[in-house]
Amino acid sequence: MARAPPKILLISLDGTDYVGSILNIATILHSRGNDVYVTNRRKHQFAAEAIGLKFIAFEEIDPNYGELIGDVVIPCMTRSMTKVNMPPLERLNSWSGEDTQILVALLRELVVIDRLLRSLAVDLKPDLIIGDTIYPPAFFMEDRIPCIPVYSVNPLGLYVKYGLLSGTGFSVHGDRSLWEKYREKEKVINERICGHFNEWYSNFGFQVTDMNLHRTFAKHFGIYIYPEVLDYTDLGPTPTNWVRLDPIMRKSSGRRFRMPEKLAKKPGALIYLCIGTATRVHVAIMNRLINTFGKSKHRFIVYKGPYGSQLTLPDNMWGKNDLDEVAVMSAVDLIISHGHNEMIYEGLYFGKPMMLMPLFFNQLDNAQRFVDLNLGVRVNPFVYDEAEIQVKVDNLLQDVDLHARIKKFSRKLKSTQNHHKVAEMIEQVARTGISPV
Repeated sequence: MARAPPKILLISLDGTDYVGSILNIATILHSRGNDVYVTNRRKHQFAAEAIGLKFIAFEEIDPNYGELIGDVVIPCMTRSMTKVNMPPLERLNSWSGEDTQILVALLRELVVIDRLLRSLAVDLKPDLIIGDTIYPPAFFMEDRIPCIPVYSVNPLGLYVKYGLLSGTGFSVHGDRSLWEKYREKEKVINERICGHFNEWYSNFGFQVTDMNLHRTFAKHFGIYIYPEVLDYTDLGPTPTNWVRLDPIMRKSSGRRFRMPEKLAKKPGALIYLCIGTATRVHVAIMNRLINTFGKSKHRFIVYKGPYGSQLTLPDNMWGKNDLDEVAVMSAVDLIISHGHNEMIYEGLYFGKPMMLMPLFFNQLDNAQRFVDLNLGVRVNPFVYDEAEIQVKVDNLLQDVDLHARIKKFSRKLKSTQNHHKVAEMIEQVARTGISPV
């Protein structure tokens, strides 16, 4: 008699990148015949069900979910972007109670997610839970049901024991005395945040002494999503209980990108411009970039995003609020991006040179990683010289050696797909409760 497939529940914070990561993992597990459920806010239901996944809305479990946590991601992004122009040490010196409260808002979301998990553990009875939540909920630290954390942001935070903290944008080849100064200043903030988390964790018998180390917690094993060719193994081995998963390409509409008539007869290279427009801060930056590159000899495809009505494009640009980005990236000559994980992977997959304009957190580390590996350039989107940035674009387009390096990395990327190996490890834990690591 055939045994029943493992019942696997996936959960994440309410953010596009976090939801995307669990949907990708859920898709792999579903394709292998597992009984897969995804739970998140109702607004993500269509995306999950469109790929055949069972979906449980947070609001079905707790109708007050939205009121309990509010919007965590946007305030966090906006606050961080007001400081991205500062050197890393100066950012820490400017830390205030407002910054602490933003992280406390993340804690509020974890508290509610933890409560939802406890309810689902009783009602759904999953064999395994997978979660992308930055820090582990208390439920993940207990032994009730096997739980696997996911780390979908830049994985530098998993290499914390080597001294380079994530979110700094420091180079792995940089001055290590600066790393030490940063760590010393960050300790005070770290202790303060630990205090807030421990007020909650202590209810379950846990105490945290270092939030940076706490992000690496995995009772069975954890999964981090990052291309092997970009990984930080030059710092040292990853923690033994974390397994790397190759990113998964977003699905395209399947239609080939057609050059917009507005640009078809114009000269110049074709460039994709996308730094996201999730906040009004993005809009101000985009308007400046549009003004700058409106003077370029090249043509631009622009991702306008939800605030697209506030962006006016000049003659050498065409864009929409929503685009088939995979199709666009496969067709352009250069990508200008804020450097979130999904886009750097897809740009590298298609072998495109990139100019990275990081706005906050892991984007700073991604941009610096490209510089360290000599795969692109990093530009501060808040402070740049207009003539200089036009030269940088031309250099990226004309650098034959750079193009050869990127094509080499692209080939490696396409040859290292380990999705089913990681899925087998997940299934083993779901069936036996024993970690294969």
